[in-house]
Amino acid sequence: MMRRLLLILACVLTGAVCQAQSVYECTGDNVNVRRGPGKNYEIVYTNIARPGKVQLFKGETVTYLGEKRNGFMKVKISDDKNPQPGPTWVSAQYLRKLGAGSGYQGGLSALERKVVGRHMLSLQWISWDYFGVCTITKEADGRLRCVGEQLSKEHPGDFLRLDGYVEIVNEKHLVFDGDIAIKVYHLNDGEEYVRTGQYDFKSTQNRKYWRAQNLEKIDATDYVDIYFK
Repeated sequence: MMRRLLLILACVLTGAVCQAQSVYECTGDNVNVRRGPGKNYEIVYTNIARPGKVQLFKGETVTYLGEKRNGFMKVKISDDKNPQPGPTWVSAQYLRKLGAGSGYQGGLSALERKVVGRHMLSLQWISWDYFGVCTITKEADGRLRCVGEQLSKEHPGDFLRLDGYVEIVNEKHLVFDGDIAIKVYHLNDGEEYVRTGQYDFKSTQNRKYWRAQNLEKIDATDYVDIYFK
């Protein structure tokens, strides 16, 4: 009888551990990773010599270690994001447990971490003084969704919009597949024009943005730029 109880207890404890160490997905961008359960704790940095904040982006996964305090969860993040030893905590409001049927294919690769997140977006006809926003997220099927918009302040109704997916060729070359819609008052008689298909976005001459390379010319050359984070 005692042996049976011990076996049941072992199964319960094992199950509790497995349940506690669950995989969670980040639901926000630029989410800080801290050394303790609260905003008063130090943010984790990539290294001591050249410090940079360790942050999570939408779609990245972490392992929950079963401890939750003050609205923060103790987690294990990938070793390449946390080269310095020590505990790591993330605000629970930005973490969502992945169920068995979620279909998610895993975390982000090193290249994906450079691409996934919020970027500034611009079209020269609208402005290079203020920018729009382009958000790239990793979906459950592993594809990288790309949605962006820049609106004109000087000419209400003028806009740049992106809606599609991107494929990473390398850190300086993205392939966008989807719609690029532009409406500028002095182009195409002020009417919206939409390009649909695959377009290369490349960073050349050490520029800190990917620029559309092969857009069909309407009235003049459009410089559509997605900036590095």
